[in-house]
Amino acid sequence: MSEIIPGLGNEWSLLLGLGVLLFIGLLLLVDRLTLRAAIKWEEKEFKDVTDSAALAARLKQNGRSATAKILSIAEIGKKFQIGASMMRAGVTITLEVSSGYGKPYQTTVIAYLSPFEMNKVAVGATVPVRYDPQDPSKVSLVDVGSPFENYDSGLIKK
Repeated sequence: MSEIIPGLGNEWSLLLGLGVLLFIGLLLLVDRLTLRAAIKWEEKEFKDVTDSAALAARLKQNGRSATAKILSIAEIGKKFQIGASMMRAGVTITLEVSSGYGKPYQTTVIAYLSPFEMNKVAVGATVPVRYDPQDPSKVSLVDVGSPFENYDSGLIKK
């Protein structure tokens, strides 16, 4: 009987072949686990963005108008882009909302702002907002911060 790999015995050739198959299987497993982790991470990141955009869309239709003074702005380290649109940076904005009903109150919103929108918001500025009359802590900026404002993908539940 001839050897499978010349110069190696049949036993060693079979062990080498089995080792190669195990190595390939391990690479495929690691690739699959890495892909799953990446998909879960992207789903979480995307969910944060869509939740923020869905709230803005809902408040645009059903919320009440108010004004808010910007108390602070901090980048949260997330960036978001749809297709060829402009990159948007995630920020938390602490607001003092004056609704005209009761005392002004503070709340924090997450917004995804383009560089142009960043110029519209500054600490100390007064901006228009919409808020949920049932839960006044739910606030969105008017005309800034929604990456889906001019994008209809069907992903946002209004």
